[in-house]
Amino acid sequence: MHKYLLSLVLVLCLCSVSYAAGGGVANIQATNTNNNGYILQASGTLNGTTQQASWVTVSSITNSVHLEVTNETANRVNGDTALQNNDLLLQDHISNESTNRMNADASLQDMINNEATDRTHGDNSLQSNINNETLNRSNGDTLLQSNLDTEFNRAYSAEGLLQTNIDNESSRAVGAEGTLQNNINDEATTRYNNDQTLQNNINTVDSNSITRDNGLQDNINNEASTRASADQALQDKNAQQDQQISDIGDRVHSLEQTQYQITGEVRVLDTRKTTVSVYNTYDVRHSRDTAVGIKVTYKMGKSYEERRIDELEAKINAQSSTDQPSDHIQIYPTPSGMRMVHTF
Repeated sequence: MHKYLLSLVLVLCLCSVSYAAGGGVANIQATNTNNNGYILQASGTLNGTTQQASWVTVSSITNSVHLEVTNETANRVNGDTALQNNDLLLQDHISNESTNRMNADASLQDMINNEATDRTHGDNSLQSNINNETLNRSNGDTLLQSNLDTEFNRAYSAEGLLQTNIDNESSRAVGAEGTLQNNINDEATTRYNNDQTLQNNINTVDSNSITRDNGLQDNINNEASTRASADQALQDKNAQQDQQISDIGDRVHSLEQTQYQITGEVRVLDTRKTTVSVYNTYDVRHSRDTAVGIKVTYKMGKSYEERRIDELEAKINAQSSTDQPSDHIQIYPTPSGMRMVHTF
């Protein structure tokens, strides 16, 4: 069956080629061979020219087509197998993804439950704080209202007392203004009388003013002369004071300078507990004695020399008690005591 189909296809192809090339008459023959194949022979006229086709063995084409069909079938089977394998692998991936999604959903649900629990605790705590704040606000409002009522009562009492004081002050002011007006009237009458008396005195004084003015002018002239002499004496006094101030400034500046002193001291008396000496301090920079006095020193404890003398006496006493003088200890008298030399 395949052979007949292939032969028919080949014939149709040759015909289509012949007519596609320009048209003409085609003669096609098919002859069966001993090898179960077909030989095709084609001849015809194309554009006035006779064309002869080659012999073709159809069995080789059939074998090739059969091989290709077999290969295609094997490829299709392999492709179906690979597709099934891919489907199985995809199914595994889908199962794994489903498992992961289920685990993630479970974890997310746990987180949502934990968050819901935390939110519930937070809401409860917030509600408790709100209730406490509401109670505190209510207590504060009650206390504030009590304070406002107390302040209102105090202010009302104070305003009543203030109004009473204002009324009393108004009454007092009215009485005082009446008294003041009477005093003003009396003062106006007194002032008028005094003005009349003053005018009479002025008229009287005018006659004596000229004489008095002349005497006053003489006194002014004498006073001007006296003032000129006094001003000159004052100027001389100011110049003298300026000189004294300048001298004082020089002396203060001299005292502020660094002093270079030489102190000489003479010890007059020296006992076990006291020392009396006389000293004199000389300022080299200003060439003068700055201090002369007597210095008394009281000794609270033993001095270094006294401690050394006590140690020497103890050693001498210890040496004397043995009655064996050592050749290595020598004692010498000194102006302030004794000196012991010990050699080894």
